[in-house]
Amino acid sequence: MARFEDVQQSLWDTGSDYGVQSPVADLLVLEVKRLLDVTLPGSCSTCCAGGTGAG
Repeated sequence: MARFEDVQQSLWDTGSDYGVQSPVADLLVLEVKRLLDVTLPGSCSTCCAGGTGAG
């Protein structure tokens, strides 16, 4: 299996903003949690705060 570092460029072109969406706002997360009646672990809110899911 290829290493992530070897395929990263083909997956994410950091020089383009095509298809890039704004980070998820806290208010939207709260609304979705309310609608779905779920509770996310605390680590999720930390992880998602940057909008990348990368921590």
